[in-house]
Amino acid sequence: MTTKNYSILTNRGKALEAASVAGGAPVVLKKFVVGDGNGGAVTPDASRVTLVREVYRGQISRLTVSPDQDNQFIAYLALPEGVGDFTVREVGLLTEHDELYAIGSCAATEKPKNGVTVTLQFRLAVSESAQITLQASTGDGLFLRQDACLSDVRDKAQAVANLGLSGVVANLYPVGAPIPWPSDALPDGGYAFMYGQAFDKSAYPLLARAHPSGIIPDMRGWTIKGKPAGRAVLSQEMDGNKAHGHTARALETDLGTKTTSHFDYGTKTTSEDGEHVHEFGGRVWSYWGDSNHLSLHVGSGEWTKAGGRHVHTINIGGHVHTVWIGPHGHVVIVDQDGNPETTVKNIAFNYIVRLA
Repeated sequence: MTTKNYSILTNRGKALEAASVAGGAPVVLKKFVVGDGNGGAVTPDASRVTLVREVYRGQISRLTVSPDQDNQFIAYLALPEGVGDFTVREVGLLTEHDELYAIGSCAATEKPKNGVTVTLQFRLAVSESAQITLQASTGDGLFLRQDACLSDVRDKAQAVANLGLSGVVANLYPVGAPIPWPSDALPDGGYAFMYGQAFDKSAYPLLARAHPSGIIPDMRGWTIKGKPAGRAVLSQEMDGNKAHGHTARALETDLGTKTTSHFDYGTKTTSEDGEHVHEFGGRVWSYWGDSNHLSLHVGSGEWTKAGGRHVHTINIGGHVHTVWIGPHGHVVIVDQDGNPETTVKNIAFNYIVRLA
């Protein structure tokens, strides 16, 4: 059989509520108590002025009116770390005078002593005309609502200081530091793109300390480099390669002695030209005295017999020629290649800066 858990007003609670309806003092709720039911399940009893067996008493952390029912309120109860080694089976709400105003049963809930904080909700319906003051702990509360996302922290600045986070956000990106931003739209909170524009130094004194010239650097197309010794802060260095040289050579190979193709040219003859004659003059025989005499007269029309026609034969025959090439090198020209400027693989972000 399933045990039904519920909460009711005690007789004292009913009396206090009736008095408040009649125009008496309002009921003020501040504390809660939990008990272990002495080891057994508990049935709420309006006549009780205490729990069956109380194991812990503390301040109510938070009290709200139910969003579903105007005459129902919800008390948030916290069992902190360091309290425990018991099983919660009964819960009660106390007035500012430690009177048991309401009592309820709950499913058995184990509460270890170390490492665990347990939170409970106590729901109770009251008369619509009753004057109930829902007064939480006067301290900072024992727990925060998870769905409130820290909006229920009353002193946020002190909470940040307690966590040692003061100045952390500012120190992550001090005013004047370039911040990479993956959008063409500025974030909220006072930022500017770094486009080389002027700014009002009196309006943004912290930015002026970082950029006393009153000009925000233009970071479009620029990367950031750690400042070398001897170089001025915010000075520019144009793109370029470190001075260097290249060596290049063609593979050297001894090609040795090469032979041309073989061809038999056979026997060749010269032309038969060359036949000719010579003119040498006339001859005259004369006799005087006791002897004969021969006289020659140049150009007298006498010619030698024609002769001299002949040919020559030349045997060329099959042969080859050898050409010595030998070891040698070649000049190699390395053609220009690359991008218009020196780059590395990159993703484009806008640089923005905080204004302050």
